[in-house]
Amino acid sequence: SATDRIIAQDGTLTGSIGVIFSFMDFHDLLQNKLLVNPVVIKSGKYKDIGSSTRAITPEERKLMQDIVNDSYNQFIEAIINGRVNRNDKYETEKSDLRIDVLRANADGRVFTGRQAIGMGFVDALGDMDTAKDMIQRVIQVKNHNNLKVKLIDYNKRSSVSEYFSSFAEYNSKSNFKLNDIVPTSILLNRRPLYLWE
Repeated sequence: SATDRIIAQDGTLTGSIGVIFSFMDFHDLLQNKLLVNPVVIKSGKYKDIGSSTRAITPEERKLMQDIVNDSYNQFIEAIINGRVNRNDKYETEKSDLRIDVLRANADGRVFTGRQAIGMGFVDALGDMDTAKDMIQRVIQVKNHNNLKVKLIDYNKRSSVSEYFSSFAEYNSKSNFKLNDIVPTSILLNRRPLYLWE
């Protein structure tokens, strides 16, 4: 929800916007059929909330529903800020997700990539090559120059010597600072991250 662009394949399953708590309630089976009576010693009245050995109380149900509602609203706000209200200047495909479409479809359902692009939930249909091309174009606009960034495929096995030779080749072609090539996750390793790079 906070990314610059989302690319999906035609058959990708996406969406599932929502929050859920799920509990199993075995208390009737345990106590009335098997004659098992659980004993719970707890530090506070909500410490065993969601226990499968007793029925949930109306007060606990309201508490859990309030958590779900608040988390859901945060999710929707993140999508509105990252996808609906974005105002970037990248010369790449961009969908126009409308708030009314978001709210009407943010009910936990999933969509295929083709359905999602029609509603504005994804920006383009394509594969890994499409994504790499779009990343290059977004980086160029973000850096206000024609910097060509080498994308590393972490699934591809390469030797240590290949890694250092590509690093040396990159170093010889441009003036750079080490922070320009170090992943953000390393620079921010003591801070919580919500984006995967």
